[in-house]
Amino acid sequence: MSVKINNRLYKMKITIIFLTMSFLGFSQNETQKMINEGLAFSKEHKNEQAVEIFHKILKNQGSSVDVTFYLGNAYLDLGQYDQAIIFFSEAIRLKPNFTAAIFNRGNAYYQVKDFKNAITDFNNFIKTDSLQAEAFYTRANAYYKLENYINAEKDFLKAITLNPAYEQAYFDLGNTYFIQNKLQEALLVYDKAIIINKNNSSYYFNRGVVEYNLGFPEDACADFKNAEDLGDTEAEGYIKELCK
Repeated sequence: MSVKINNRLYKMKITIIFLTMSFLGFSQNETQKMINEGLAFSKEHKNEQAVEIFHKILKNQGSSVDVTFYLGNAYLDLGQYDQAIIFFSEAIRLKPNFTAAIFNRGNAYYQVKDFKNAITDFNNFIKTDSLQAEAFYTRANAYYKLENYINAEKDFLKAITLNPAYEQAYFDLGNTYFIQNKLQEALLVYDKAIIINKNNSSYYFNRGVVEYNLGFPEDACADFKNAEDLGDTEAEGYIKELCK
């Protein structure tokens, strides 16, 4: 009997205009208008159009750390993670302390399952900004994927300390406890996730699994029923098999 894994990653979308480009083709006003148009497309999730505009700016204007970053974001949202890594890396080359690019490249590395490089980027991000719960949360996910559960546990706890309402961090911490057979600890943090959000079927399902393993079948069956009522089809099978 296993719990459900449902990690969500946070993407830092900072829209800072540095205007560090050399104006070779367009006027400054034309360039700014195009940047704004590209950002508007990104905001509307029309990232193919955003990519086209940002590439056009770079082709005509030369090097620009901000446009390069926006291009990386557009590729990240398109799920073209290798391309995102290329442009975030270029933005970091142009501006080595560009924390938003470092953060988002870490997310892109995570998505291509390069968890070690993801951790390196989040380490560097946290050196300059240790108050972002999302950085600890995402690094925890990378540690979890590498089966480094001790460090994953520490980072999930840090994320929760920074954001006590971080329901997903409680849930994933519960999964981390579960895989280490720390069932009582898992139960407590699943409880907290459910207090924050009573409409997530996975929270009830996983708590039911822990309750069953702890020898509380009635509580487990009640939670499997809650999960089923919220649309979890797998819970139905558990109810038929375990809840007589």
